[in-house]
Amino acid sequence: GTEMGLDDEGESVNDLLTSLKEYPHLKTLELETNDIGPAGCTILSSLLDSPNSQVEKLDLRDTDIDNNMLVSLTSSLAKNTVLQELNLGNNLSITVAGWAPLLSLLRSPTCNLKKISLNESTINYNVTVALVDSLTNNHTLTSLVLCGNPSITTPGFVAVSTLLQMEGTNLEHLDLGENELDDDVAVALSRSLAKNCTLKSLMLNDNPSITAAGFIALSAVLRNPISRLRLLDLRENNIDDDSTIAFATSLINNHKLKTLRLGTPPPISATGWAAFASLLCDSSSINNTYL
Repeated sequence: GTEMGLDDEGESVNDLLTSLKEYPHLKTLELETNDIGPAGCTILSSLLDSPNSQVEKLDLRDTDIDNNMLVSLTSSLAKNTVLQELNLGNNLSITVAGWAPLLSLLRSPTCNLKKISLNESTINYNVTVALVDSLTNNHTLTSLVLCGNPSITTPGFVAVSTLLQMEGTNLEHLDLGENELDDDVAVALSRSLAKNCTLKSLMLNDNPSITAAGFIALSAVLRNPISRLRLLDLRENNIDDDSTIAFATSLINNHKLKTLRLGTPPPISATGWAAFASLLCDSSSINNTYL
């Protein structure tokens, strides 16, 4: 097979990783929630360092990786041009200072990572600004997951929004859910998206501090003919009638968006839903609108 996970209780992580040398065609390795330890990390680093490695997707969520282990991993990944997806979420033993090796990797012109997940981590404002700087000339990354990181704070997320207007960006998926985002971030995102024609999926779920002002600014993105957004996730937010009407109006001539997630139960009254009903009953737009 080309995919392997570790599920059986009592199975040694080290034994598993050692045995992977016998699976040169392995494409996906999922180790989430397993404490791989320093010894396991050394074995994993050796595997990734091998010119025979074919692992394209590596899931290391909640594996208790610390600063030293991240140094070892990124050192191996600096020589690896095969790995495309890396998940380091929920590794709280990596300190703020410990993210430096990963940022250096992302800055490298040989980095081939397309998807990186850093959800629920120790990343703060300073690390985020450095992350944005590392991605300034990165043209390979297509997916960035930063959900569950409220310590990044509003200025940090405003910095993240600038990625969307950088020349040469190929970012297609951005997940900023569960981050206590506010109107300032929503407006910054809308301004950057006005110049972006690559992003296809934007996750803003569980950010109840965004008000109608922020959502109205975001809705304007859907009126922009260069927008390529196909999925907009706004679940578990305080979307009111004014916001709903703004989105419904913006969707009238939008031919790209396929999924708009509002969740339940948003504080929308019959007035707000009527705007969507009018949109769906309009034969001139129904064939081009997917809700």
